[in-house]
Amino acid sequence: MKKSTVSPITVLFVVATILISYYSDVSSAESDPDPTPAPWPHQFHSILFVNFNGSLSLIDLWYDWTNGRNFNIIQDQLGELLYDLEWNNGTVFRYTLDGDKKKCSSALIDVGILRPN
Repeated sequence: MKKSTVSPITVLFVVATILISYYSDVSSAESDPDPTPAPWPHQFHSILFVNFNGSLSLIDLWYDWTNGRNFNIIQDQLGELLYDLEWNNGTVFRYTLDGDKKKCSSALIDVGILRPN
């Protein structure tokens, strides 16, 4: 059985290639500036699945900074459909329209909707 050997030149070439590759990646990572986040649109729609301590909720979110409002339609797992309307002046309306369980409440909080900046 013939024994295979690797020449020292080949080993040196492989090691040099690995080191050069590593140091070029490290030096380019240090010189890259911090990433800039994408601009947040003034109006958008998003569908979210949220898990609050094992209870799954589906939230249909409509964000509208231009008109100063944020509208959430919240469907709790095995629960009623809740409508949550928030205005930029801090007014919040929460209501349900399910059958005989119709409810409505309002509140005034110290903050308005989340700013896009």
